[in-house]
Order: sequence, then C-alpha cells, then structure tokens
Amino acid sequence: MPGQVKLVRKANTPSGATPLRLAGQKNRVWPADGFDRAILRLRAVLAVENLKHGVRVRAIRATAEAVGCCPRTLYAWRERYLRKGFAGLLRVPRSDRGRFKTIGERGIAAIADAVPDIRAWGDVASAWRLSGLRCSYGSYRFWVRTIQHRLKVIEMPVREEDDFAVLL
Repeated sequence: MPGQVKLVRKANTPSGATPLRLAGQKNRVWPADGFDRAILRLRAVLAVENLKHGVRVRAIRATAEAVGCCPRTLYAWRERYLRKGFAGLLRVPRSDRGRFKTIGERGIAAIADAVPDIRAWGDVASAWRLSGLRCSYGSYRFWVRTIQHRLKVIEMPVREEDDFAVLL
C-alpha cells in the first residue's frame, strides 16, 4: 500500500540513525531525522485537515506559526499528503545528488575557447551540446554571455526588418 513505512536496519548506518524504507520503493532510504520531520508535518496537516474552509484558513495560519513555517508551506504539505499519503511528507533526496553544482575552471576555460566561434543564437546550443560539459544549458549560456561581455566580443547580430523582407 503506498505511503506505508517500514523500519529497516542497515549495517553501515550510525548507531543512532535508523533508515526508513517506503513499501514498494526499494531504492529510496530516508534517515530517521527525516522521519521525525515528516511526523511533525503529518501532525500539522492532520490538525487542520477536517475543518471547514473558513475555520481552516485561521487554523492553518495558527498552526504554521506554531510549527515555524509559513502558511503556504503548510498548504503544500497538505497537498502532498492528499496526493501521496505519508510518503509525500518525507523529504526526497535531490535528483542531482553527487553531481557537480559548479562548472569549474576547466569548464570555464572550455567555454572561453568556444566563445569566438559563437556568432549566432543557435551556435550557443550547438556549442553546449558539443562541449560535453556536465552543466545545464542555462549555465553554459550564462558563462558565454559573461565571457563575451568581459572580452568585449561583438554581440549577437540583431535581425532588422529588411532581412525579413528579403526572406519573404
């Protein structure tokens, strides 16, 4: 049943931490402190769940203040609880966990080498694909623009109305 939680002991965990595994999800394990936070969220959601709308708004404000979060956060917890049950209240590990969050000096150098070849808008995307860097397109584009600005490279050409008339 979705949302059920089983306690699982692993040999490589510290003595005070008991990891949790959700039934039906073999690859995800949550630490015990995340379970405590999820219990707090569950108590906050259940405190306001069965109230009528007019009363619920005031109760959510009061409960959010008592828990130490904003009312919007409590609404988000409630929505996740209604959709996924208790599993929705557990904190999910980031999908990019263990990957570099920055480009690094080698990446910046590779981008700087590619900047002179970038002359049109589509060249940024193709240069990003060819670079093989493990960064997002937005980060790559940001660094291209920053390096162009600092090197005072001629900006991308702006299409004028006459160019469109010729193409039509």
